[in-house]
Amino acid sequence: MGGVPVGPGALATVVSTIFGLLVDPPGPVTVGPESRFPVRALVAPDRRSLSGYLARSLVFAPFPAAWGPGLGVHLSSWSVALVAAYRMDRAGVRGPAETLLRRLTYRSAPS
Repeated sequence: MGGVPVGPGALATVVSTIFGLLVDPPGPVTVGPESRFPVRALVAPDRRSLSGYLARSLVFAPFPAAWGPGLGVHLSSWSVALVAAYRMDRAGVRGPAETLLRRLTYRSAPS
């Protein structure tokens, strides 16, 4: 008998929903400096999505590769990007790619 196992995914969905409700019960949906750690840490990469994408794609690509230092087993590029985004969020800093994009987009037109 073949097929796609659905049970583990459904169980993970239920467990993560329960965990989310226990950590941050429903209420006003605001994410800011007063938010609890898990919520703020998971929202921070979304606010810096371009920087996170570029970091994971370009900077962290050598880590798990055979031609790189081979740290793929010990180092998760997503977790490193999550920690970096959370620290930037705590410092009130935008991501470097977002800052560059805003400078290029909103600069004044040549006269």
